[in-house]
Amino acid sequence: GRSNSAGLGLMTDPDTAALDPIFWLHHCNIDRLWEAWSRTTPPATPPPGPSDWKNPADPDWSEGPARIGDRAFAMPRPDGTQWTYTPADVADIAALGFAYDALDPATGPEALGTTADRRARLKLGGAGPEGGAAMAQQDKVELVGASATGLQVSASSPLRTAVALDSSVRKRVSASLAGAESLGSPDRVFLNLENIVGDNDALTLGVYVGLADQAEAASSPALLAGTVSLFGVTKASRSDAPHGGNGLNAVLEISHIIDSLHLSDQFSGDDITVDVIPFGEVPEGAEVTIGRISLYRQF
Repeated sequence: GRSNSAGLGLMTDPDTAALDPIFWLHHCNIDRLWEAWSRTTPPATPPPGPSDWKNPADPDWSEGPARIGDRAFAMPRPDGTQWTYTPADVADIAALGFAYDALDPATGPEALGTTADRRARLKLGGAGPEGGAAMAQQDKVELVGASATGLQVSASSPLRTAVALDSSVRKRVSASLAGAESLGSPDRVFLNLENIVGDNDALTLGVYVGLADQAEAASSPALLAGTVSLFGVTKASRSDAPHGGNGLNAVLEISHIIDSLHLSDQFSGDDITVDVIPFGEVPEGAEVTIGRISLYRQF
């Protein structure tokens, strides 16, 4: 059946998006941003590893879905023939014979900044050994906490949940932000919206962390973790589709928010408030649920 995205425009449905002329400009810009990203070496936040800011070397990526038995990427040519290609075939834009007028450097979240910026904001002093470039990789993750139940998105009302925190893990994050790691990189913290399922691909959700009152959202941009688009959620929710009905997952870095809460002594309780606010009207009868909201530290 049709999803509740029907009637909201061709671009809201993966099955019809390519029929809208803006689709092609949209994807050209994504390609331009990818090229800018691949030419960027950002400041150490944490220090770049050998595979950071580069296309994956894994053949499952470079050789495309045909490598694992799925349908290969194919594009019709104007003369009626078909061009079958892999990601590796389109990784070099010069080899494809085109260029972009501007390739502004890709940037990470401005609110996060470099390791030195974070250490200064947290009043830790210094930038770490060699300005942060020699710090150990933050390649370990640990669950800080998770919501006890899922969330049902309905109408246009904000949703609020309390993410229960493991006190011992929360204290490890706080110790990192307080400088117990000496010259190391402070923990990075990520918010996950897991197993989002539903039938409205046009819905966009604003996610806030640490709001004292839901009414403060519009005037509290510093607490906006990010926005989550549900484009593709209908297909991802089908049990007979490649996602197996598991839906979409979204990961938002909230290190800058946790830094601020830590500095104002608001990251010391048993839980943390997360508000999910739909942008625009949610169609009557639309069914969208978030399976779990979780918090992870990377250290």
